Amino acid sequence: MRILKILGFVILGVIALILIAGLILPKDYEVSRDVVIDAPASFVFKHVASLKAVNAWAPWGDKDPNQTVTYEGEDGAVGSTQHWSGNDDVGEGIQTITAVEENRRVDSHLKFIRPWESESDAYITLDTTEAGTRVTWGFKGTTPFPMNAMGLFMNMDKMLGAEFEKGLNKLKELVDADALAPTYDGYAIQTVDLEPRTYLAHRETVAWKDFPAFFAIHMPGIYRTAMSAGATMAGAPAGLYFEWDEVNEQADMATAVPVASAVTVKGASVVELPATKAKVIEYYGSYSGTGAAHGAMDAYFHEFGLEGSAPVIEEYVTDPSNEPDTAKWLTRIIYPIK
Repeated sequence: MRILKILGFVILGVIALILIAGLILPKDYEVSRDVVIDAPASFVFKHVASLKAVNAWAPWGDKDPNQTVTYEGEDGAVGSTQHWSGNDDVGEGIQTITAVEENRRVDSHLKFIRPWESESDAYITLDTTEAGTRVTWGFKGTTPFPMNAMGLFMNMDKMLGAEFEKGLNKLKELVDADALAPTYDGYAIQTVDLEPRTYLAHRETVAWKDFPAFFAIHMPGIYRTAMSAGATMAGAPAGLYFEWDEVNEQADMATAVPVASAVTVKGASVVELPATKAKVIEYYGSYSGTGAAHGAMDAYFHEFGLEGSAPVIEEYVTDPSNEPDTAKWLTRIIYPIK
């Protein structure tokens, strides 16, 4: 009996301790971590804007690769949901997007079904800094009395913080890789190191409507001029665009051929380009369709705050006289970076 009394007092003491702790400890909790990514918020946002996008870098998938995840609604829109069910490490629950502020914030509500029932809110925010975009991933909610006393035995910040850091580091890796070879409107953009180049060129200011005639006359003309001067060819013929005048619908441009070394020849100018980094799109199709690829490149430069260096280069890799199918014509569109 004495032992039972002692045991009873111990149990009562533990209960009293839990109740007192529940009265003292906070009911609200919040865990968050952040990372700075060297990319604009608009570029990072596509990796956090939807439930499917977040699942590409969130750490929960690693805890149970065989878990089932189903989606409902327009992914990324308010009201869209995901339902997950897996092992004891991931449990089961439903996540619903509750608010979206483009390029700035995504909020969602989490309803956990097992291993125990609870509800919380999650958020991802993007803030522009001098070093790039600060991404903050957070999780908050309220634990009712007396369950909040569990804070005596489990540190939620320690438990979840490491997982948040793991996920954010993977997000940074994904964005960094995407920034090196991003895709805009279906065009892959590569980063390359350009070697110094020398061109023999025929340069004029040409109205947009006269581009076809200009190339038809002066591309073969500059090629013949280079051959007559004994120049050694050093690559594919090119169009060089020094200035693009939207107001007057004209361009300061040139037809050009790359040569191993500069030669002086009547009727041609020498264009020397230094070594530099550049962004490149490999465009396949008719020359008349290159405008969309240039538009994609312009959007990329604008989004990342890059400054180009003239001239923009179009390399005409495929010889149309040898390949009648325009879909197979390769044009390398090159934007040097200042």
